[in-house]
Amino acid sequence: MIGYQKALGWILTGRRFSPKEALRDGVVDWVVPAAELDAAALEAAEGKRKPAARRKPTFVNWFLDRTGPGRAFVASRARKQVLASSRGRYPAPLAAIETARRALGLKVEPALELEAIIVGELAVTPVSKELI
Repeated sequence: MIGYQKALGWILTGRRFSPKEALRDGVVDWVVPAAELDAAALEAAEGKRKPAARRKPTFVNWFLDRTGPGRAFVASRARKQVLASSRGRYPAPLAAIETARRALGLKVEPALELEAIIVGELAVTPVSKELI
């Protein structure tokens, strides 16, 4: 929904994003006050509330998100940043980069299965046990 490079930014930072940021980045379609949530959900279910129009990506963003060489460049840059900050001590961020790359173009169910397999493998590593 939001492109490979933006998704990696969301996945790898580990920080909380504001509703305004989620709306801006296209992660959510609407932001409504809690008091209006039920009504907004009903409107959405009935088709009365349409998602905001998404901005057309620039050529550079299209290239980085939609082409093999662009994705390889984004993954390489992300790996370098992760290794620089973690010194290679944590396998999860590197696995997240690879999982996102491999999941691109898959339907939702196979992508979720891939993610579940990789998370399962990471959960039983010595690093995971030490962090827990």
